Amino acid sequence: MEQEDLEVWEREISSRVEYLEQEAEKLEQRIKKAEYKDNIMSSAMNKFADDEAQVDFIKHNYLNESNETVKSLNEEYGVIIKELKFQNAVLQQIGQVNAALREEED
Repeated sequence: MEQEDLEVWEREISSRVEYLEQEAEKLEQRIKKAEYKDNIMSSAMNKFADDEAQVDFIKHNYLNESNETVKSLNEEYGVIIKELKFQNAVLQQIGQVNAALREEED
């Protein structure tokens, strides 16, 4: 592969890394909001539920869904972080190959 091809690929990977970083930030915010809502609902349930039936109703209809949302967002975030680490490793390798090609030219 020629240095010019590597530079093009490096720009493509860099662009992907930037996109993944932005997506990770967005997911972090969504996770924080979902966890915050979950905490508010749990707190409200603990303060206002009068009996076990009401607690079960709240857990079944609200908290389980909220917990699943947080879990799903965390899983999605984990996938993005794994890809981000891989893409950064690819960039590092491209940089090393570019450096070696420059040395060969000199």
